[in-house]
Amino acid sequence: MHITMHIHVCISLYVYKSSIVGGLAMHLIEKLQDIRLGDDVGYSRTLPERMPIPLGVVMGMPQILSGAMSERWLAKEAGDIHWRMICNDLGVPSQAILDRSADRLYASFLRMRIVASGHLGEFGEGDALAVHPALSRFGDRRYFSETTFSKPEASVRVSMVSAFVARHTDNKGLARSAPLGMERARSPQHHVLPPLGQQYQQVKARALDGMALVSGPALVLGGHPFHWTEDSLFTLEHEVDPYCDLNGVGLLYFASYHRIADIGERAFFNAEAGAEVGQLGRGDDWALASVTCARDVFYYGNADAGERLTYVLRSREWLDGQRVATMATLLRNSDGVRIADLFTIKQLVRPSSAHAFHWLGKP
Repeated sequence: MHITMHIHVCISLYVYKSSIVGGLAMHLIEKLQDIRLGDDVGYSRTLPERMPIPLGVVMGMPQILSGAMSERWLAKEAGDIHWRMICNDLGVPSQAILDRSADRLYASFLRMRIVASGHLGEFGEGDALAVHPALSRFGDRRYFSETTFSKPEASVRVSMVSAFVARHTDNKGLARSAPLGMERARSPQHHVLPPLGQQYQQVKARALDGMALVSGPALVLGGHPFHWTEDSLFTLEHEVDPYCDLNGVGLLYFASYHRIADIGERAFFNAEAGAEVGQLGRGDDWALASVTCARDVFYYGNADAGERLTYVLRSREWLDGQRVATMATLLRNSDGVRIADLFTIKQLVRPSSAHAFHWLGKP
């Protein structure tokens, strides 16, 4: 019998002003930190075999970028929760997840889908968020998670799919594998590949093999249908930076892919607006004028430090309500391999900026 334990922790910043209640709040925070930041062995021993990890987040500077929730922080936080739930499900610390050849296994994300109730600009400093994660699995190699960050006025959901990989050579030599100890797993098991995984296979087949397994749009995100295209509207090279782009074991971090894409996107939109209106003011910078509503990232490959990637903007479509939809690709220059596709919807949050000319005469 599966036992699911739900603990909801919500701590207001104002609680700290009371010495008695503040002391209790600090004790709760310390307990949460023990769970999240303590040694992995203690983590697997002290938590029940199956439970959504109880978390509460008060938005501060680490969680915010340019006045909105940081999308990179959101991805990293959801990814960390995803991995910790896997370790908890297998009953072993992170560094002890091995395959039959005693090779260290890592979680390789296949897909990350972010959908906000509105946009990430609706979250700001001091907001107390409840965090509700859940984990499930398919076979002995794939884990699925869904983590919701919410407050009364807004929410954002992060859906993730990961597989286990071993690294035998460099970051281009990652191989799928299965971990030991799957018989100990107690998370809910899917007997049919969930839609999130099915759609990943369909998009990957189009991206890498040119095979359209289904008719119609490649996917629907934020209510908008994305149609597949191999057009190239704009390109920009990026060198993988070991200080910013890699994770703790030297792999190109899954949370860096959309950051790299945003650099290319910013260059394109700023150049386009500059050509239209001339000199851009500070408030006209695309990074400050827009904010993410939804993002869907499909991962196919990795890259080493110092490798050069190319960002390719495939499409952009102006939507009602001063939103824009883009499809982009990341390519590895050394061998031309496609390592990711990214589908994004952003909201213009500065209607007076130079980018507003795209919506003149539209609702």
